[in-house]
Amino acid sequence: MASGLPIAGLIACSGYPHPDWQPQTPLTRVLLTHGTDDPVVPYGASEEVARRLEEANGDVVLHGFDGGHTIDPALFPLLKRFLRQSRSATQPQE
Repeated sequence: MASGLPIAGLIACSGYPHPDWQPQTPLTRVLLTHGTDDPVVPYGASEEVARRLEEANGDVVLHGFDGGHTIDPALFPLLKRFLRQSRSATQPQE
């Protein structure tokens, strides 16, 4: 999951960890979104990704929402805010 890559942040929607996946450093900021009623990828899969990232001292937020395997347009303000914050965190200070 993009760990170790020089990016400002990562958004994963309805993600899951591959069996042998472990976060690599340096860790980037991560926002996980997942429908709590997802019939395709269980919500617990994102909980497991969050747990592994937290154990590696990662900056991770898991945002569950009512719904299934979808990207709910109601999430767009959250995604936009995360992208802005991630970008500004990597900009050089004047």
